[in-house]
Amino acid sequence: VYRSLSQTRKMTSVALATRRSARLACAPACIIESQQAIEMHDKEDVVHQQTPDAPRKRRRVAPPIAAAAAAAVTTALMAAHSRDQEVEAFRSEQDLVKAMEHLRQADPALAPLIDAHGPPLKLLAQPGASCFMALAKSIVFQQLNGKAAGTIFGRVMALCGTPAQAEPGAPAQPAQLAAGPAGVAAGAAPDLTSPCQVSTQAAQSHAQGSGAGMPGDPAAAAGGDAAPALVLTPEAVLGAEFSALRGCGLSENKARYLVGLARAFSPAHSPQPLTDEVLRRAADEQLVTCLTALHGVGAWTAHMTAMFNLGRPNILPTGDLAVKRGMQALYGLPQEPSPAAMAQLADRWRPYRSLGSWYMWRVMESAASAPKQVKTKKAKAKI
Repeated sequence: VYRSLSQTRKMTSVALATRRSARLACAPACIIESQQAIEMHDKEDVVHQQTPDAPRKRRRVAPPIAAAAAAAVTTALMAAHSRDQEVEAFRSEQDLVKAMEHLRQADPALAPLIDAHGPPLKLLAQPGASCFMALAKSIVFQQLNGKAAGTIFGRVMALCGTPAQAEPGAPAQPAQLAAGPAGVAAGAAPDLTSPCQVSTQAAQSHAQGSGAGMPGDPAAAAGGDAAPALVLTPEAVLGAEFSALRGCGLSENKARYLVGLARAFSPAHSPQPLTDEVLRRAADEQLVTCLTALHGVGAWTAHMTAMFNLGRPNILPTGDLAVKRGMQALYGLPQEPSPAAMAQLADRWRPYRSLGSWYMWRVMESAASAPKQVKTKKAKAKI
């Protein structure tokens, strides 16, 4: 039995090592360097404890992302896009109308949805939106319903929020999320690190702009003029006590994720920090890959940030349950499509897969609001 268990452990270790090598072989250099830096940081944080009455123990401390890892991500992004060409995004309603006409011609099944719902202005890029705040809020909302997550995020904003400094003549900042639960309680956020666990209701609500409450949606602001305009900055998060963050209701892991995210965006803690400009200039695939290298940021979070914050037109959130079910309902599929099948179905939408995905949310919205037929028992005829 002992030999059998040892052999099984060895086979499992070899399989995991092979899978990891294959994954890193397909990853860009920034991810490899990031992973190596994180692993090195983990090794340095293994604490050995020796007491007279107890055997030697090993305790692993879960650190936030290493500053070297964040620097590697930023370096790769800047090197890949040093040609000084900005990625096209949805910037005006005319861009959306052009995309709608493309989808109407490429996929006639979308025509009724396009006529019924028109252009989704919420997919327009938000020039004044903060990518850091969007990612931070997504981390807070993970695995919580909207009301609880909104309360916790309101406490974080009350602790770390700083007044927004709007430029003269600038549009209202989307960071006008009130420092209270009312500003964010409208959304129900799913598990963002496990995109396949996204609920249909949460995805639909997010697509409407109030769902996961992504910063960048002015409709998410609460309290109108009475509520102070607050923004969340990396410096404010790093300046708060860790115990104070935990006191807001954050779990230990979420608090560490938030601090690690702040370090990645902070010039004082990273030689080449992530910035909104760097992320806006990154290509879609590299943007998603590098964001998911950050602890606490999953593929679904990266996709939603790219769509609703950066206005990326060609994002397909293959892990979103509502998009899967929308495709299943629209095309009459016997079961939910796999990510590969979703990519094949959405290939005709290119280069506007974000818009096509938004209409899949509308399919599920229509299905949810449709009146249910009530079955009535037929009266038996008396003989």
